[in-house]
Amino acid sequence: MADTRRIFDHVRTAGIVLAGPDGLREPVCDPHEDIAFNGDATRSLHGDPMQLLAPLPRHPRGIPTATAFCTTGRRPYDLGVAAVLLRCVLLVPEAFAVASDGRWEVEWAYGAHQPLAGPRTGARRLVADLFDLDPTDSPLREHLTGVRFAAPTTGQAPRPPAGTFQVDQAVHVHAYGNWRRGVVTKIGRSRVTVRYARNAEGQPDERAFPTDQIRTADGVDLVGVDRLRDGEVVVGPVGDGTDDLTVAHVGPGPRRYRTVTYTDGSQVQISAQTLMRVRT
Repeated sequence: MADTRRIFDHVRTAGIVLAGPDGLREPVCDPHEDIAFNGDATRSLHGDPMQLLAPLPRHPRGIPTATAFCTTGRRPYDLGVAAVLLRCVLLVPEAFAVASDGRWEVEWAYGAHQPLAGPRTGARRLVADLFDLDPTDSPLREHLTGVRFAAPTTGQAPRPPAGTFQVDQAVHVHAYGNWRRGVVTKIGRSRVTVRYARNAEGQPDERAFPTDQIRTADGVDLVGVDRLRDGEVVVGPVGDGTDDLTVAHVGPGPRRYRTVTYTDGSQVQISAQTLMRVRT
């Protein structure tokens, strides 16, 4: 998700508007839901929405897969579509495949859209500039028929039963690309309904969440990355304390990002608006 946001920012610096999947509002970038965006519908620069689903739940009969297509009509947002796809296939080639009618040495190198002013920019150059990855051999496929995938390894927590939670319990839910404070209002068979604040203005929302998108708020607070202090303990994805990380230093990063260094020597660049779950 952080890489996708960096791509969005870079595309916008080229003067290209990226909007939500309907061509309006903001792009969707939610690790528990999906990535979805389009061109600018107010200027008729939109086409098919670009949508990447969140990882599908495991199935006893094999690895679940999804196939989709996106026709941009060579509109400007094609750069964002191609760059996100290229980053994905280079990052997790065992779980991601891309077929394209664009040529690796032409459209992917120099862009499918011819701007009115300035040089053409392709996904290969954008990904090389941002992530220092510039493969000479094309990772694109002629078609997706018969592609076999392996399951990527993740550090996600197992999905707890809905009965783990209680009505009126204070929780944190992951929605709209960030953690949000909320209160449980209903317990279902596999989902839990939570009333939560969907944005910084406190606008309320309420919906049912899979239980792996909910965490108890006991002993944990939500802290913005730009307000993290040295020595604070960030709760890991599993949440049982085994993968917690202690902050050593928070420094400046590119644009609206901060560089967080942990005491184990690891380092990550995170948007300053991201809320971290920190033990109190």
